[in-house]
Amino acid sequence: MRKSKNFASIFPLLLAFLLGVSFLSGFFKKEVIWSYDCTPKSCYNGWNTIYHVWIGNSYGCNGPYNPTYYCSGGDTTCTGTSGTGYYVDSNCSTPAVPKGCCYGPTCTGCSCTPTCGGDYPLSSCDGPGCTSGDRCCDKKDSCGKLCGGQECKTCYVCTTPAAPATPTSVSLRVNTTDYNLSTNSVSPTIIDYRNGGTIKVFSNSTTTNYKYDVYNAYSGGTSLLDYSGTTQIQPTSGSLAYSPIGRFEARHYNFKCPDNSRNYSGTRIGYYCMERNVKPPTTPTGMNMTIDG
Repeated sequence: MRKSKNFASIFPLLLAFLLGVSFLSGFFKKEVIWSYDCTPKSCYNGWNTIYHVWIGNSYGCNGPYNPTYYCSGGDTTCTGTSGTGYYVDSNCSTPAVPKGCCYGPTCTGCSCTPTCGGDYPLSSCDGPGCTSGDRCCDKKDSCGKLCGGQECKTCYVCTTPAAPATPTSVSLRVNTTDYNLSTNSVSPTIIDYRNGGTIKVFSNSTTTNYKYDVYNAYSGGTSLLDYSGTTQIQPTSGSLAYSPIGRFEARHYNFKCPDNSRNYSGTRIGYYCMERNVKPPTTPTGMNMTIDG
């Protein structure tokens, strides 16, 4: 009978030890209930020690104990041993929620900053040819773990439109008479300017814009006209300054992305020479007839 009494006296201690090994739980860093998602922290693999746990049973509340606790698995499926009968206080009144297995720094925030790139490389775009699209990023916390949701911003790609066709003709108008200008400076178009009059220039009509430059020389020289706009015949009012010789450079243009700048055609150049002393044809003063015979 003494042997039976000795066994009975050590039974609570033996039971506590078995519970500490067989039903491992506690509160090591983060709650684990069998399989647990540790995101955004990480899953610890291996044995951990759980400190200061009381074990409650029919023999009373015993402790504190520091049982071991085994963890294994990945960050999203972290498995920890769980048990029952563990308490955080010496009265065994407050159950200890099984914890353990998840570790890492305290992660805060949830954001990201989208950037332009890929199919939409530009953060801004102005003018014809701009196409917009969203560039998004997945939000993360301060630990670099995904925390749900996205941030997006509007970005752009620029497809430059084709430039207009090069002018096919350049002309100079004196009063109501139009002269199609030669494109060869060696043989410029001779303009009859004996009677004076208003001088204007123009290129062939287009649905785009006009860029006209007129100089008082066949090469270099001083500018007589610098015009950009939608009106074909220039100057709109008044007259181009008279010059004995001149060079007329004409271009057409539209606009292009990414900065709404001008998109020029090629240049057509016309040359002219304005004569103020052109001699008119002489009137015959007589007629002669010779008859063979």
